[in-house]
Amino acid sequence: MENRSEQQSSRDFSEPAKPDSPFTFEYRDNDGVRQLKGVEFPNLEAVRDEALRSAIDLLDDTAAEGGQQGWAVRVRDANGKIVLSIDFDEAKRKKAAAE
Repeated sequence: MENRSEQQSSRDFSEPAKPDSPFTFEYRDNDGVRQLKGVEFPNLEAVRDEALRSAIDLLDDTAAEGGQQGWAVRVRDANGKIVLSIDFDEAKRKKAAAE
């Protein structure tokens, strides 16, 4: 049985988006969650790029509030299944690498 990280690492993010799009993006907002529904992208790689960009943007918004633990952005398919989750640690690493 594969562990979760092995399953995610074998995913091809450049494959066309499946019929289960549009996607719902969920953003951490203090103790709540904001949702943006009906977002369409050409493939899962574009979904991941947008989720990561959004998570990096949230770093500045949440820095003063101390709410940078756990997930920052989650993406659900049209059936409500989480297809992607970006945590604050990953966003911090990507932001630092880009600077």
